[in-house]
Amino acid sequence: MANQYTTLALIEAETGSSEITSSTTPTSSEVTTWIEEISAEIEVMTGEVFTSTVVSSSFIDYDGNNSLLIERFPLISVSEIRYNKQNVTSSTTEWVTLEEGYGKNYIVYTDTGEIEFINGNGATNTLIPKAGKKKLCVSYVYGYNNTPLEVQRLATVMAARRLINALVNSQANTEGGEVTVGPITVKDPSSFNLNQIKSLDNEIKDLRARIGRDFQTFRGSRVY
Repeated sequence: MANQYTTLALIEAETGSSEITSSTTPTSSEVTTWIEEISAEIEVMTGEVFTSTVVSSSFIDYDGNNSLLIERFPLISVSEIRYNKQNVTSSTTEWVTLEEGYGKNYIVYTDTGEIEFINGNGATNTLIPKAGKKKLCVSYVYGYNNTPLEVQRLATVMAARRLINALVNSQANTEGGEVTVGPITVKDPSSFNLNQIKSLDNEIKDLRARIGRDFQTFRGSRVY
């Protein structure tokens, strides 16, 4: 199922409309599809997914530099890391489950998606993984437990703009007057189209720029 970074209720509040249902124009199903499309557009723009995603048993090549960078971050949690002790030339595998924590096998930096391997005396398996193909098998959760408010706001105003624009365009009244379409009553649609849509466009532009800066995909260096 595609991600949804806003809701019908938020769009209804933004547009001042009553409930959007299966019998309104547009329907709740149509608006939900818009939400999914807009959410996907935001993900492409930022290079991030703003919900929690589970990755189970991902096999990863390891270069042996004592640090593993997970492709997707930030990390919410790492549930398991297993290490294959056998050499790449071996026809068999010998998986060992590593332990997280100081004095054990590894520690996790959730903000940068980095796992650092250590050799703690308190670990059951006092070892540091060696380089090799598919030497590690990692299960983890990445992303966000809650959609960031700026992302939610951008998705909301983009969907609201699309809804209002569709309604006004379908029932344009160049001579003014009140038009009711589906859940929304628009007074003087031509004026609404020029003023309110422009206001929404300005907010969308500002949010796009701000979110593009705040959520660019990069890894910062740790500071000790």
